[in-house]
Amino acid sequence: MSNIVDKIFIGGFGGTGSRVVAEIFDSFGYYVSRETGKDSIDFGAGEFVNQFDLSWRTKNFTSLVTYMNRKILNNKHFALKHGHFMFIDKELRKFYPDCKTVYVMRHPVDAAAGDSKKFYMPHVKYGGLKNTLDNKIKYYIEKSIQAYEEADLIIKYEELCNDTENQLKRIRKFTGKHDRDLPEIDIKISKNTGIHKELYDKYDTSMLGY
Repeated sequence: MSNIVDKIFIGGFGGTGSRVVAEIFDSFGYYVSRETGKDSIDFGAGEFVNQFDLSWRTKNFTSLVTYMNRKILNNKHFALKHGHFMFIDKELRKFYPDCKTVYVMRHPVDAAAGDSKKFYMPHVKYGGLKNTLDNKIKYYIEKSIQAYEEADLIIKYEELCNDTENQLKRIRKFTGKHDRDLPEIDIKISKNTGIHKELYDKYDTSMLGY
């Protein structure tokens, strides 16, 4: 069918449920490149990150795409997942003009504060900001808004957990595979969801529907 989407890139910050989203696309018959992610489902795992960092520094993503094309075994029908895809929506569309992008998100305060004790924070590497929780939350909000506006499909972690069947139907409609059965999947919301509610009112997340 001509309305079936063949090339999909899934991005999102860590801990947003992007892995299960990739598994949902897998159940709809998409190649998700499991073999390149080692123990995860992240496309290319660390090797991809090394290639990404080089392209990010030079702002030239030709070498990254060359690497990707070499690794994608089924380049006709795939749904690849790596968090970093959220940063390069425009570049992906440039090199894959018929692709669609998916952004998997969670309340940015929960997503940012949930692992605030970890030394590594994405904004240190890509945002050039001081490594503080306030900076991290602001960065998550800023980049979430950008990805929210750019992506073809937004999947909210909270809605995926609390309204699973309807979200699966949304994803199926997005793929164009209307005759596919919905996968049987039970998603339990993370125990740390909402534990940072005291911070919610300090940040404007209204543009993201929170």
